[in-house]
Amino acid sequence: MIDVNARAEKEHFWIKRFAILYKLLDMDDGELTKTGKIRRKFVREKYQNLYDALYDESVTEKEVEALFQYQDGQSAVVKTKISFYTMEGCLMSYFFQLVVSGIVVGSIYALAALGFVLIYKSSKVLNIAHGQIIAAGCFYRLCPYRVGRDSDLFILFP
Repeated sequence: MIDVNARAEKEHFWIKRFAILYKLLDMDDGELTKTGKIRRKFVREKYQNLYDALYDESVTEKEVEALFQYQDGQSAVVKTKISFYTMEGCLMSYFFQLVVSGIVVGSIYALAALGFVLIYKSSKVLNIAHGQIIAAGCFYRLCPYRVGRDSDLFILFP
């Protein structure tokens, strides 16, 4: 959003407040066309109370009741809260995210370099396959989170 505001031609096009919806827009609910385009008029009418709260700066949270319709015809009503955010808080969280990402990536590089040094000092041979071992270790740790802990792949690699 910071990049979008930087590319905006005039200040009145800037994003000042935003909210994250409780669900993705869905074709089954009539919010999207078959080609995936947003039906803007329908979405505006359906979420009018959220639009009004978005432009009212005194509102920071709003409780909503969401109706979910599933493909098999069942429906459910869920109560949830939607928070409204401003761009001022977004800048600080973006900076914090960059700092944490930099520390994590730097730590991975430092561990890889430490592995190269330890192997070379102990055997006097540069192990070129060290990068492949790191990639295999990352795959081993990432797999259960991607496919779920109850999958066959996690059973193969405990």
